[in-house]
Amino acid sequence: MRRPPHSSQTTEPVRVTTPALTATVIDKDGITTLSGLITDPGVFDGFTFTVDWGHGAGQETFSYEAGTTSFSETHDYPPARVSDEY
Repeated sequence: MRRPPHSSQTTEPVRVTTPALTATVIDKDGITTLSGLITDPGVFDGFTFTVDWGHGAGQETFSYEAGTTSFSETHDYPPARVSDEY
């Protein structure tokens, strides 16, 4: 009777890191850019993040494939409303 070959498996936890973020000041046209670097030792992991741009439009989710090392997303803010109240 033959025995099956011996095999072993080791699982190592991968430490998740927080990306470094940069945001531009909103320009005269109401556009800002959020960008950052992704340093993730888990090279097979994708990356997803959610942004609340803070003006009532709700959240926006962005996803990137495994191996992505940087991102850049722009957002166009609506024009400011002018009030006729004095």
